[in-house]
Order: sequence, then structure tokens, then C-alpha cells
Amino acid sequence: MSRRRGAPPTRALVALALTAACGSPSPYDAFPRRSLDAVSAPIEGAPAPEGSRRLRESLCATAALPAVAGGNDDALVAFLEARGLAVRTLRERSDLVYLDVAPRNSASAPGAAPPGASPSGAASPSGRGVRLRVATLPTAAEAGQELHRALLQQGQGAWGVRRGNVAVLAERAPFEVALSFAAETGLACWGVLTVAGRDDAFVVPGGYQEL
Repeated sequence: MSRRRGAPPTRALVALALTAACGSPSPYDAFPRRSLDAVSAPIEGAPAPEGSRRLRESLCATAALPAVAGGNDDALVAFLEARGLAVRTLRERSDLVYLDVAPRNSASAPGAAPPGASPSGAASPSGRGVRLRVATLPTAAEAGQELHRALLQQGQGAWGVRRGNVAVLAERAPFEVALSFAAETGLACWGVLTVAGRDDAFVVPGGYQEL
């Protein structure tokens, strides 16, 4: 797993504290939970727990992906909906949107009638889906810098993905929960998956990669 240091701060992706209060229900609970070994394999000699796993290649073997260049949040919404997920869009600016992502038959899905149930048999206890903050930047380099900065600001438990010039910051979650959600939704196949450790950010290999 590779490490990224020293990315300069830029303007569009400001870190956002999305952590639920201690003990509060998590919107991640509405999604099927895959075990750490089911979605990833260990990397020997890794420097930190967040850098100790790689995604299994089978996860992205059949993922249908959009073009990399000139991307925007619409491409991500289309990708998630094609995977059978419900997506609620909350636009803040032309280059910034929030997406609430939920299983299509859960109580937190747009238009779903409560109580609703996810494929795992539980409605989203938070009353909404998992929130993603999606920023569209002028270049891929700026998107990478923005995501890296946001992850370091939020610290351990923060994670996100980047594809081309689109940076996606997800709600904080334990490492194994983030990997399970990224695998279940296909986000690990849509963009470069990066997680924050104690004092650095780590790219999780095995899924989508950009040179």
C-alpha cells in the first residue's frame, strides 16, 4: 500500500466533520457487512493497520466503469444507481454535491416507505443513507490534493475515493466498515480508495488505480 505525504492544500474540498455522536446508529448498518478477509488480503510488513490490506482482485472483475477524463458527479450517481442503489442528491454548488446513498429498499432510500429493509434485513437507523461529499475539480492532480488534505484534517477513520478530477469524501467509519461499504457499493472499483491513518493517508491497492 502506498503512502502520500505533503499534498498542498487547495480550495474546493474542505474537510467536513460527518462523524455521528458516540453510540449513535450508523447509516452504514443498512448495508450488508462483508468480513475483512472476504474483501481484502493482508500485506506483509505494512507500516500501519490502514496500510496492511489490499482488495481482492475479484471485487472489480465485472464492474462497468465510466470514462476517466472530464468526469463529474453525474457519472458517479449513474454508476451507483446502475448497481441498484438509491441516491439522493443535495447540490450545494455547481462543483460540489452531497449524495446520500442507501440500499434501494431501505427506509432511507428516496421514496421508500418505512419501515423498509436493506438486503441485510435492517433499515438505515440514521434515517438517511451514507453521505458522500463529491467535489469536481479542474484537474485530477487538484482532486487528489483536495482529498488527501481532507483525509488528514479528519484523521483516522476518514476515507474516500478519487477518479480523474472527482474527489469523494465519505462519512467516517472503522477501517473494516469502510472497506466493506466500498466493496458493496463498487466505490473501490470506481475510484482510487484512500484511507486516513494516525498521521498519514494510505492508498488501498487491488481496486481501481490511476497512473
